[in-house]
Amino acid sequence: MAIISQIFTKIRRWLRTSSHIHIREHGVRSLNDVVDLIDRFIDDRVIYDLEWDDFISWPHENICICTIISHISQYEYLLFSEFPADRVAYILHLTEERNRIAASIGMSARKLPASDA
Repeated sequence: MAIISQIFTKIRRWLRTSSHIHIREHGVRSLNDVVDLIDRFIDDRVIYDLEWDDFISWPHENICICTIISHISQYEYLLFSEFPADRVAYILHLTEERNRIAASIGMSARKLPASDA
């Protein structure tokens, strides 16, 4: 039985570190997690490279979190724009959404970024 466990451990390690396969590592479970993730994304401190993509792209069983993902997704095209002003606008929308969520759960607001556009 120990050999099977070792094999599964090695396979899991290989799958986690493979550049060809991606396993979602950390799922958002609560509104606090959503606020924390948005803060990490804005501050460029995500835990792993695809953490934001996992949040935006994967379905969620919590209807409130699905609604948040839907709101954020409306502006996602701005993130991929070639124009810096569009990316700033994305962060502004994201910060506003973050502050709305934070207010609903008693967390403090984040200062809105300065708009140079």
